[in-house]
Order: sequence, then C-alpha cells, then structure tokens
Amino acid sequence: MYSLLVWQKFRDWEGGAFSFDKNRFLEYTSATIKEQLGSLSKEAVDCLKSWPCVLMEEGFGEEIVHVVRIVELYDRGTEIQLVVDSCPIKFPILNDDLWRIRAELDIGQFEFSRYHWAVKERDLFSVCCLSLNRSDACIS
Repeated sequence: MYSLLVWQKFRDWEGGAFSFDKNRFLEYTSATIKEQLGSLSKEAVDCLKSWPCVLMEEGFGEEIVHVVRIVELYDRGTEIQLVVDSCPIKFPILNDDLWRIRAELDIGQFEFSRYHWAVKERDLFSVCCLSLNRSDACIS
C-alpha cells in the first residue's frame, strides 16, 4: 500500500509540514479502502503512517517525485495537516517514470493533472524496482 498526493504546490516543496484539502482525500481510491480509512480513526491514521507516500506535482515530465513517510497526521475539519519525513531513495524518480508504470502502480491518466490524495493497493518499491529496471530502487 502507498499514498499518492498530487498537488501543484509540490513544485517548490522543501519538506516538513503542510495542509491538504480534506475534500480531496481518498479520490481515485477503491471503495473498500475508502471505507476503512475515511473516518481517519486512530487505526486509519496508523495505517497511513506505516505506508510510503508519493508527493508529486501535476505533470507528465521532468517533475521531481518526493517519497516520504507520514510522521504526523491531524484532522483539522476541512483540512488534513501532515508532517512528513523524506525517505532516502537511491535514485531520483520523475513524473515521467511514474507515467510509464502508471498501470502497475494503479494510477489513472487523469490523476497526473488532478489535485488529490489517493491510497493505492500496490507495493510502491517493488513495482518501481521491477518496472523501472533498477536493482537499486530500494530505500537505502
């Protein structure tokens, strides 16, 4: 499992905390996962914190993808506040890389141009390692 957050503001993102519109939470996510995570219960938050999270700006090309772990998550009513830590990955990932393996990652074409937060039922690192033909695709 992994989270996918797509937002134009990640273009100049330098890490740390940010707030995300709660209305966009769990878009392009299966109904089963929405049912399990939608309440943002303690268990749901613990799950979200245990999975890797992809932060990417909208686009299909040379945009830099950030892989992070959610450290803290706060429900602020209309927004969700997140505190994240970068995952040390061994190679840069670009939107173009994810575009080429979007089917394997369960990312729809429209998701590359839509501000949203989805949760996908895929193993992010295994898919990237196999599909991008990079044996060093694991977290260092």
